Amino acid sequence: MSDDMVNWEEVLTGNLLIRAIVRTPAEGVEELQSSKFKVQSPNLMQNYPNPFSQNTDIRYQIADDSKVSLKIYNVAGQLVRTLLAYEPKSPGAYKVTWDSRDESGKQVSAGVYFYRLEAGNFTDTKKMILLR
Repeated sequence: MSDDMVNWEEVLTGNLLIRAIVRTPAEGVEELQSSKFKVQSPNLMQNYPNPFSQNTDIRYQIADDSKVSLKIYNVAGQLVRTLLAYEPKSPGAYKVTWDSRDESGKQVSAGVYFYRLEAGNFTDTKKMILLR
């Protein structure tokens, strides 16, 4: 991993300060992982900012080794973008940034979208609003 793709980020989660390495893979998906604390249960947090106009961060945490899927859907239930496709992840906290683009790289229209996390037996869905 090159030095220009690695930096440190501090995140305050409840009463916990997490200091972690941020890796920036291709296509605007950024993940934050920390093994500095033990996650007690999986959780999908509300995206931030919400509403948003270009990019939004989706944070989640998992308690066990899991294959993780994170997908974006429109109000008709159609898949807009797959951010994570059952990728193996270790326990910890993660952040994925969605750049409001579909699978083909086109900007999606303003509206309500849903993001769905699947990790092992855990599944959760939350709503977000894209403004233009």
